[in-house]
Amino acid sequence: MARLVLTPDEAVICQLIGVRAFMQARVAAADGELADVRWDSSARQGRAIVRGEPAGWVTASIVLDAKGKVAGIDGECTCGLAPDCVHPAALVLVASQDDISGRAVAPSWESALATLLKGDSAEVAGAALALQFDLEEEGRGRRIA
Repeated sequence: MARLVLTPDEAVICQLIGVRAFMQARVAAADGELADVRWDSSARQGRAIVRGEPAGWVTASIVLDAKGKVAGIDGECTCGLAPDCVHPAALVLVASQDDISGRAVAPSWESALATLLKGDSAEVAGAALALQFDLEEEGRGRRIA
């Protein structure tokens, strides 16, 4: 028998939506079906673009109980797959990777970079990233930074 290992946030989401929907949402998130993910941790809601066919947008929100744990998920999607759409749950899963009850999701440039590195993501997880820029004065070619 296969064993499903979940983080505490994932376990709550799985319990709320069911194992089958959870697995479909997890695949949608892993396959990069959501782009430009925006999550407002103070409002506990987010929005993303749905890629592929059919494309569109998705919104999701979570309800926390008195202890700060996820008690419910609500959402809307324009992909047209309702009532079987799992994009709101996938959005919450993406947000849960950064703790949906407290921190914001990675900026969209990080999501885009992760998509490019999808095949090697296990090897680069946690690796530091640095960007270097050289500023030059026009006509002089002098390096400032």
